[in-house]
Amino acid sequence: MTAIPERGIVQGLSHDDYHAHHAVSKSGLDRLERSPAHFRAYISGQDKDTEAKRFGRLCHLAILEPDRFAAETVLSPEINRRTNKGKAEWEDFCRMHAGMEIVTTEDMETLRHIQESVLSHPTAGGLLSCRGTPEVSAFWTDQGDKDHPATGISCRCRPDLVLGGGVIVDLKSARDASPRGFERAVAEHRYHVQQAFYLDGYAAAGGFADTFLFIAFEKEAPFACCVHQLQAKDVAEGRAAYRRNLETLASCRAENHWPAYADDIVQITLPAWARKEMRI
Repeated sequence: MTAIPERGIVQGLSHDDYHAHHAVSKSGLDRLERSPAHFRAYISGQDKDTEAKRFGRLCHLAILEPDRFAAETVLSPEINRRTNKGKAEWEDFCRMHAGMEIVTTEDMETLRHIQESVLSHPTAGGLLSCRGTPEVSAFWTDQGDKDHPATGISCRCRPDLVLGGGVIVDLKSARDASPRGFERAVAEHRYHVQQAFYLDGYAAAGGFADTFLFIAFEKEAPFACCVHQLQAKDVAEGRAAYRRNLETLASCRAENHWPAYADDIVQITLPAWARKEMRI
């Protein structure tokens, strides 16, 4: 197992070792944004891996490290696993390919289309052809900033790709990779928070990065791809959000209190988008 420093940048750290580390990640901050109770459930292992997350990792591997993708994946055979014979054949196949990712024919076809679309995109392909380091892990202890006190919380991030000149490239699958569609995804998934957390964290870990680019791609035909860059005001809002999350975590730890939603009755109303659709 690779030694992980309290502060520093680590290359070649496995996916499992990175995610097993105790430091807080952006995914953890997203749970905190929902509630401290959801964060505690997440770090206790109640938030499980999913097929969607696995497919996302395969997309990253196919795009960022195609040679590793070819070496570490194997096509799933057509076996009827409902029969005893089929079950035995499947077990034999899994044993023969232990440690490899077994991919269905349908998923493999989709992965190949995504890989081709992204790598052939003029801007995305150009970025990915530059010399860089994929899956870099950064670790640091929060020291605050001029407007916020230090929380002393251990943090981590894992940029998809770090290029020379201080450029971080992040891959995102999206239902709609168009500018308007991806703007909605930014708001829904707090990608502006990720950008601020990654840029600040990578610097705090001892690296340098001042540019962050999103390569968004769709998982259905025509597997469209687009490269996006957030405006400075959005990143500033993301920075304020992650600092608020860290301060909430520090308070919860100090008081050992992990609330979920409100204890009292909460007055609610129809959201603006619903009123607009119903012409209220």
